Amino acid sequence: GMLDYIRERESLCPDDNLFKELNVRIVSRLKVQLFLEVMYELAAGKRSVEIKPSRGEQVFTSFMRSLGRHYAERWSVARYADDAHLCVRHFSKLIHQYSGQKPTQWSAIYSVSQAKHLLKHTELSVKEISEKLGFLEQFTFRKFFKKNTGVSPTEYLRN
Repeated sequence: GMLDYIRERESLCPDDNLFKELNVRIVSRLKVQLFLEVMYELAAGKRSVEIKPSRGEQVFTSFMRSLGRHYAERWSVARYADDAHLCVRHFSKLIHQYSGQKPTQWSAIYSVSQAKHLLKHTELSVKEISEKLGFLEQFTFRKFFKKNTGVSPTEYLRN
């Protein structure tokens, strides 16, 4: 499914820098799409109950719910693991095995997608957005955003 396709795209290493950058953007968008699809299915109650989900899927689904509720509180992986009644190592392993991403990566994907949405669709300042997303310092938010997107929040808005 989608996870296999994402892994396949991630394994591509085009020589040309432009294609490399495009592939990175495609993978990033696919991850956000997968995340949003899971969140939508959860919200709409469309997760199939006929087939018992694997332990990895159960933990991942529960993590997505928690992430949607607590991302702005900047929870640590340990806090999410505790919420799932698992030790950090086992929790992280289950999430990674099921989704191909670490919990910290999912947390970043979610926060970045929220930040992009707020930047594009609201009149909030970068400072207000950083506060809304639970960053104590605007500088920390800017650094986080640039690390995960390659551009600053202001540059993102300009493009």
